[in-house]
Amino acid sequence: MLYDEKALVTAAQEGKDDADIKIADLSALIVIDREQAVSRLVDIIEKSKDADLRKKAIFILGTNKVAGAIPVLAKAAKNDVDKGTRAAASSWLRWRNHRLHRAGSRPHS
Repeated sequence: MLYDEKALVTAAQEGKDDADIKIADLSALIVIDREQAVSRLVDIIEKSKDADLRKKAIFILGTNKVAGAIPVLAKAAKNDVDKGTRAAASSWLRWRNHRLHRAGSRPHS
């Protein structure tokens, strides 16, 4: 498993729990190995019982240019058991769709 040492040390020093360390790890991993990170983020979003962890995974997925993010965000927005997680997924889904729409409507030079 790959780790961002600085993020892990900072998390440990600040007394962060395992969920925060996992998110710091995935934030670093998405830069190094996007495919593995996305797979792990999707697993968290679909299977984790921790709503806060799911929201953080949604944030990482929503803020990175990841192929296939929109269906995952849409599914979470519709089906997540936690209202806050559904709202976070809806918000990032709207943001991603807005960005895609804006990029598609720009005049070509």
